[in-house]
Amino acid sequence: MKLNYGIFILAIFFIAACGGEDNNNNPDPDPISDPDPVASPLASTLVFPDNNTECNEGVVLNESQSLVTFEWNASQNTDSYEVNLRNLNSNASSKSNSNTNSADITLDRGVPYEWFVVSKADGTNTTASSSTWKFYNQGPGVENYAPFPAEVVNPARGSAIMAPIVILPLC
Repeated sequence: MKLNYGIFILAIFFIAACGGEDNNNNPDPDPISDPDPVASPLASTLVFPDNNTECNEGVVLNESQSLVTFEWNASQNTDSYEVNLRNLNSNASSKSNSNTNSADITLDRGVPYEWFVVSKADGTNTTASSSTWKFYNQGPGVENYAPFPAEVVNPARGSAIMAPIVILPLC
């Protein structure tokens, strides 16, 4: 009889130990996720100065400098832009900030440059960079002369040229 009481008490203990069903269907909040995350900015698409071209659209300030308006397409989730410019002759870099999709920058004339735009958003450290384009900022005009005319090397002037002989196979 003691054995039956022991099994009975053990069975009640197991039934009581089992958890019941949770009728509250609300999932536990995720402590890691941010309830209002800031969207990351997307990269801009460059517009002007064009890639691998000579930039001749600018305001000439003096013999050595001109003012060029850089343009790019606005990107999503972006609050400000940073224009990065590098002089390819001296390797000197500069940065300009803008809240619109253009920036006026004074450049040395007669110098090649490369540039790209970094898109930034308030509330996040994440940024996005555009592709990098190169251009040449046109300098003062230089007098240019037509090249010398071509000189015939072969065949010699006045010589006769024989037509090639073509032999056709017989079928």
